Amino acid sequence: MSPRIHIIGLGSVGVIVANALASLRQRPDLTLMFHRRLSCEGQLSLTVNGIYNNVRSGFDVEEFHDGHWKRLPGQSGRRRPSSYDDPHVSPIDTLIVAVKANYTRSVLNTVKHRLSRNSTILFLQNGMGILEEVDESVFPDPEQRPHYMIGINTNGTSRTGQLSAHHTSLGEMPFGMAPRLSSPELSHGQWHQDPRLIRSARPMIDALSNSPNLNARLVSVEDVLHLQLKKLAINAVLNPLTALLECKIGMLYSSQQPWIRRLIELMLEEISAVLRALPLPFQTSLDLEAEFAAKQLTSMVEAFARRLPQHSSSMMQDVGKGSETEIAYLNGFLIRLGMKMGINCPVNNYIMQAVLEKQESQRYGGDKQRASTHQQRKAQPL
Repeated sequence: MSPRIHIIGLGSVGVIVANALASLRQRPDLTLMFHRRLSCEGQLSLTVNGIYNNVRSGFDVEEFHDGHWKRLPGQSGRRRPSSYDDPHVSPIDTLIVAVKANYTRSVLNTVKHRLSRNSTILFLQNGMGILEEVDESVFPDPEQRPHYMIGINTNGTSRTGQLSAHHTSLGEMPFGMAPRLSSPELSHGQWHQDPRLIRSARPMIDALSNSPNLNARLVSVEDVLHLQLKKLAINAVLNPLTALLECKIGMLYSSQQPWIRRLIELMLEEISAVLRALPLPFQTSLDLEAEFAAKQLTSMVEAFARRLPQHSSSMMQDVGKGSETEIAYLNGFLIRLGMKMGINCPVNNYIMQAVLEKQESQRYGGDKQRASTHQQRKAQPL
C-alpha cells in the first residue's frame, strides 16, 4: 500500500502543501482532515493560484462531527482496505498539522488515539511553546509520544475560499526534528536522530522535498531552531502591529510616522535581549550575540516587510473578526522566556495586552472588556 499522509488544518498553508503533494508524479495517498463541518458537498478539489496555478483532486476526506471522525464518500474513488473503513480508529502514521497554534491541543486531542510512538507529526505553524503544551495535555507519556518535526514556512499565502489559496510570493519551507528549549531532557535523544531513519517520516520527507513550488528541504535541528527564532522575531513585531494599526505589512515602513519605527526598535531591543540570553540545550555553532543583535533583527524584519508589502497578517484578520489570535505563542512566549531569565519586556507586554483588548472589543461589539484570564495567563512565568 502507498504511504499515506494526513493533513489537518486546511487554511492557506495547508492548502498549498496539500496541493503540492497532490501534484507529484508519484504522489502519496492523501487524507484531508476537517475539524469543522464542510460547507459544501460533492467532489472537492484543491485550488492554488498566484505563483503557479493548479487544481487537484483524488484525495480522501475526513470530517470531525459529533465527536467522531467520519470519512466522506465519493472523494478519491479508490478502493481502500477494510481497516480504513472506520477513520475514527484507523491509525495515522504521518500527520501534518497546519492549524493555528492556539487550536493545536484541541485538534490533536481528537486524533491522539490514532497516533503512536511510531507516528510522525510535522507542525507547520507560527510561534513557539506549542510542543510543550502538547506534551503536557495530549501526549504526557514520553515513551508513547510521536516523533515531532517542525516546518518553517516563508511562502506568502492567503486563503481565498474553502480548499482555495493564493500563493502570493515564493519563499521556502525548511523542516527538521523539533528542538526543545524548556525541557531538553524529554527529547534529547531525538535531536540528533536522522529523521530519515524514522519509518513514518521517510515518505513525508521524500514527498515534501520533491514537491513543486514549496522549496521544502530537510535541515538539521540546529537550523530548525535558528530559523524558528528568526521567524518568531519577525512575527512578534509585524503581526501585532498590523493588527493594531489595521494596515498591511509594508505600511509599517512606508508610513511617515516616526513613532512606528521607534516602537519597532523598542520591541526588537527587548526581543534581542531575550534571544541572546537563551541557554541553548545542545552544542551548536549558532552565535546568538551576532545573529540576534538588535540592529541585525531590525534589518531582518524590515527586509521581510519590504519583500511582502501587500501582505495582510492573519492576526489582523483574526482581530477584525474578534477571533482568538496566536499572540500568546509569539510575544507571550518571548515574555515568558524573559521572565524565566529575569528579563522584562514591558513594550511587548503592552502590545500584547493591546491586541487582546482589541480582540475582545471586536468580539463583543465594541465593549471595553479586558481579555480573558485564560489568555492573560499565557504571559505568566514558565
